[in-house]
Amino acid sequence: MTARGWAGTAGAGVAGNGALAITVGQTFNNGGDQAAFWRGLRGSGLISGDPNAPATVAGLPSHGGGGVLGVTAGPAYGSPGPLICASGLTTKQAAGVDGLIDGAGAVNNTGSLRGAQGAANPLPPVGGAPAAATAYNETTANRWTVCMRL
Repeated sequence: MTARGWAGTAGAGVAGNGALAITVGQTFNNGGDQAAFWRGLRGSGLISGDPNAPATVAGLPSHGGGGVLGVTAGPAYGSPGPLICASGLTTKQAAGVDGLIDGAGAVNNTGSLRGAQGAANPLPPVGGAPAAATAYNETTANRWTVCMRL
């Protein structure tokens, strides 16, 4: 990363042991080792953005659907970690991603991609699996958060 002109460091409190110390509650607040994770990807040129972005929500990368991306050591929605999560997806976007990952006609929360919908955006994931498979409903205004194992 220094060859690309970045002289930064991983950040204070990062163990540097290769393990992500990011709780499910820190997924969308850029807590734990998350800022260092994104700093490393940006500094190496794998994703765009400022490698020195703040360790706050503003430092999280955004996706094409208008939400943000986050990582967690997991578990999230009953799936073991580490996981990458995307917030702010419409029902149509979440169903499309689920179909690409788990196949057409897949029931939500039964495959590799797990998620939930809610009024909060970003909707923080939870550790346990949802009580039942949630059907995609295009009439709801709620946004989805989906997570997939890295």
